[in-house]
Amino acid sequence: MTAVSRVRVSAWPVRVVAAVVGVVVGAVMAAVELDRRLRAAASPVRSLLAHPGMARTDLSREAPPSARLAGAVMGLLYSRPIDDAVTPILYAATQATAPPGLHIGPGRPLRKARPTFETLTGPAADTDLAVRLWSRSAQLTGVDILPASSHR
Repeated sequence: MTAVSRVRVSAWPVRVVAAVVGVVVGAVMAAVELDRRLRAAASPVRSLLAHPGMARTDLSREAPPSARLAGAVMGLLYSRPIDDAVTPILYAATQATAPPGLHIGPGRPLRKARPTFETLTGPAADTDLAVRLWSRSAQLTGVDILPASSHR
């Protein structure tokens, strides 16, 4: 259980943010575990972590008005045009030297996006937790695309 999942909150925006954080951390752990399993299986396929930061899109059009307002205010400071925000994703998809096990992001806000590399921390860097997440996901779905026996 992460610190985020232990926090009891009553305000819906905080609950939504806590849920999103939990999903993102889970996705990061799954991507890192997939890369570990692929490398152990001597696969040429890699699993990389990349994101655009905050991009100027119309994705919040169905959000409640208060969330749209908050997004608009944050967007003034932090969002990038889509063509700029996609830089770290294109880097991960096209560069054979893109590093696995690191977060590839767009760099600092208010500057042109360029791939930057950050070390994972907290639950996202917890190998044992990632293995348990992978195992539980395989158990719940009945699908294990790269079983542990193939990478040990």
